[in-house]
Amino acid sequence: TLTWAPTRVETSTEGTLGYTYGNYESRKGNVVRRGMYVTVWRKVDGHWKVALDLGSPLPPEPAKN
Repeated sequence: TLTWAPTRVETSTEGTLGYTYGNYESRKGNVVRRGMYVTVWRKVDGHWKVALDLGSPLPPEPAKN
């Protein structure tokens, strides 16, 4: 399962390019990974299309003693 929540959304003055960024969480069984993402959007024929989508995992939490 992949969930994400945009923190910020902006578009260019012309309304043809935009971006979103925020946090994501992926779950597979008992494994949970969290990180941040950015998606760049381009308007093509009146529809928003993904031009670039990147994610970066958060560093692992320190081991507890």
